[in-house]
Amino acid sequence: SGRLVKMRRALDKYYSPELFGTILAKHVPFNAEHGFIFEPCSGDGAIVKGLKSIGITNKIITNDIDTSSPATLHMDATKHHVWTKLKNADGLLGPMGYVVTNPPFVDAQEILEMGMEFATELVALYLRLSFNEPTHSRVGFLQKHPPRLINLARVSFTGDGKKDLLNGAWFLWPISDRLKAVQLEVFSHANNE
Repeated sequence: SGRLVKMRRALDKYYSPELFGTILAKHVPFNAEHGFIFEPCSGDGAIVKGLKSIGITNKIITNDIDTSSPATLHMDATKHHVWTKLKNADGLLGPMGYVVTNPPFVDAQEILEMGMEFATELVALYLRLSFNEPTHSRVGFLQKHPPRLINLARVSFTGDGKKDLLNGAWFLWPISDRLKAVQLEVFSHANNE
């Protein structure tokens, strides 16, 4: 048919650069007293490394469905029981304050909705800007929960230096009154800050 068909990587493995976590940590007031950070699609752990590089002291629980990843857990983050299991461990971990991840785009809505149900402070997902398009499946959610954005320049997720066709952003959904009151403005980064 003349159309270019591009194969997706197994498990949609397109790892984020560490800089994504660093940029997020510079603009979001994470507080260890308000719960742990759950990274449900942690891949190679770069976002967590970026958060820690800025001095984030929250306990961080990582998860990735790929058992070869260095994550703490290896469960399917689209399943409600995974999130319930973490909530039930509240006595050991404290509350799930924050959800921070770059999810596979195809699973983003499910993971977002789980995060909104279980996090007590903030859900932050790195997504292509097209996620903000009010499609039939997202329009109701986006109207009820408009995100705040940290826009980022396009990056290479393939390791070959070729940048993604679309740029993305950290989509932020403050949940707690504390973070709703914080001015989480729209920022743009050239990915070198």
